[in-house]
Amino acid sequence: MIDAGPAPESTTFVALEEIRRQLLAEQVSSELVYIGAQPVSDCHFCGGCRQSGRCVQRDCLNPILERAEQADAYIFACQSHYGAINGRLAMLVHRFVTADKTRVGKPVACVVTCRRSGATSALAQLNSYFSMSSMPIVSSTYWHVLVGSTPDLARQDQEGLRTMRNLARSMAWLLKSIESGRQSGLAPLQPE
Repeated sequence: MIDAGPAPESTTFVALEEIRRQLLAEQVSSELVYIGAQPVSDCHFCGGCRQSGRCVQRDCLNPILERAEQADAYIFACQSHYGAINGRLAMLVHRFVTADKTRVGKPVACVVTCRRSGATSALAQLNSYFSMSSMPIVSSTYWHVLVGSTPDLARQDQEGLRTMRNLARSMAWLLKSIESGRQSGLAPLQPE
């Protein structure tokens, strides 16, 4: 889980903690990586990552790519400001889908928190990176949005918290289904 919230325990953390608790109940382990205020460079389109699977730039992406090799799925979370994802996560995800050679066939989910509105356009923006990356996008029972301008207010969004738990259930079910397919001999996804 990649947390691009503005502070270590912001509203995005509240959403991801709710997901993490449900994943644990489903016997699925998770790891939270907080990128917060770390600088993230934009893509230079140099192509260096295509051979190495690592970015030539030195920021928080390469440590995430190292963890990605062992990851079975991803969840990206940020706050929505002005109806869009924050620039740090946009640059990270842009480079991530270019550099991560292990991403194909791995489930992904996106979560957006907001004060009041703008989250659905931010969620669509974030999902667009993955819909063209051969990654199954995990859904829930509503948009993956948690509403509240502070962590305490976000904890009061009962519908949003339920959506996060159902997202975790969907993720766990899909991961278990993929593992079952793998054990029965189903070959990994190989896009043309």
